[in-house]
Amino acid sequence: MQHDGSSHLWHPYASEKWTLITSINDHSRKLLIADFFSGETTWAHIQATRAGLETFGLPLHYYVDSLRVFRFVQGRDSVWRKHVLRTDDVDTQWGKMMCRLGLEVIYALSPQARGKVERPYRWLQDRIGRTCVLEKIGELCEVRAVLRGEVEPYAIQAQGNQHQVHYTPLKTPRHPSRSCPRLRELAVPSFLYGRGLCPPDDIFCLQETRTTNGHGRISLQS
Repeated sequence: MQHDGSSHLWHPYASEKWTLITSINDHSRKLLIADFFSGETTWAHIQATRAGLETFGLPLHYYVDSLRVFRFVQGRDSVWRKHVLRTDDVDTQWGKMMCRLGLEVIYALSPQARGKVERPYRWLQDRIGRTCVLEKIGELCEVRAVLRGEVEPYAIQAQGNQHQVHYTPLKTPRHPSRSCPRLRELAVPSFLYGRGLCPPDDIFCLQETRTTNGHGRISLQS
């Protein structure tokens, strides 16, 4: 599963940039999730990831870039500063969620390495902007409707992505040799709830460490 976000002025007359977060199946080239968020935050990526996994299931790996949301990257030491923490010494909230799901994350070192998830942004930026101008719409909820109108033919309808021959694999996502992506059901066992399954809200959340002292007082991040 390739996952990425694009912060862009999607409407020519919009006063701020919105972030389009997408996930694409590396095997079939099917665009699984695409939604707008007000900013590229940790919580926005958690929500987008949850929507995709609950709908389609768990992949083998997640392929992302080295954005601060996904990975802690420390710069090189200098004569002025000596870093204590190194790259990957800190677990991000999104990374903790991946650990709870048992998914391995692969980090790309350049945008060119994630061409499959980057490519749809080209035509989406062009078509969504033109449609918003022609129909004179600019609210985020209205632009979301335009996005669904562009993505659904790409991912669902017969004239779209399902029957379109991609020039890279020279096959369609519905081709027999490509119609069985390795996705498994989202079912995470929990030791906290007996033999049941871990509730989704306990997986797709922000996790913090709490400390209790001898007086029964709870403190965060101490």
